[in-house]
Amino acid sequence: MTLLLSSRKDGRSSGSRKEIMTQKQLNKLDRADLLRIMTAQSREIEALRSALGKQETDTGQTQLPDPEELLTEVRRETEQTMRFRAVTRVIYAIAVLFTVIFISSMFWMPVIEIYGTGMNPALEAGQIVLARPAAEYTYGDVVAVSYSGGIMVKRVIAVGGDIIDIDAEGRVTLNGTPLDEPYAGNLSLEPADMSFPYGVPNGRYFVMGDNREVSVDSRSTSVGCVPIEQISGRVFLRVWPLTRIGGL
Repeated sequence: MTLLLSSRKDGRSSGSRKEIMTQKQLNKLDRADLLRIMTAQSREIEALRSALGKQETDTGQTQLPDPEELLTEVRRETEQTMRFRAVTRVIYAIAVLFTVIFISSMFWMPVIEIYGTGMNPALEAGQIVLARPAAEYTYGDVVAVSYSGGIMVKRVIAVGGDIIDIDAEGRVTLNGTPLDEPYAGNLSLEPADMSFPYGVPNGRYFVMGDNREVSVDSRSTSVGCVPIEQISGRVFLRVWPLTRIGGL
């Protein structure tokens, strides 16, 4: 251990001259001498601190901010970054959506917004899908059907020549065989106002929504079996929201 001194044992200032005492020399000092040396060094440290503080004031240096201030600033910067990213994502999504709509219109593919809950859970209100015309449609196809001046989206359950039956619990039998419908929910016979079993006329399609309890479809005589001319196309792609984009 060594000790740096700036004053002599007699207490007189040594000016700029510094003395270094080793551990051996320190052991020879009595308690009073040690106390005097430590007091002198404490004064020098305080003087140095004062000088440094004055220097910072004179040179215009700023003190370190409070930790709470730093945390607040970090949070503010993070929120600004998140808002910027959110706006960027929205702009990107809108650009992608308009691009898809433009391309689909060039190829005569209807762009359809889903309304209501008749096709839940496969399709939900507010989602946007594309449909592609086809020469014919088959079982399970999700199709866009022109109805009452608008478009409704339903699923093909039976085609021309089929015999379809629906019991009181909403279970469907096709040509005598129970139909497996993993896509269907809330099975119900209502709102049917036609008699079952029912023979689907040739050239027509029997369509129903997946949410059977609320869907207005071929079970109702106001809709009935639809001809192919009434079908705008098979729904094959969901384009909105982007988090759910994908084929059907």
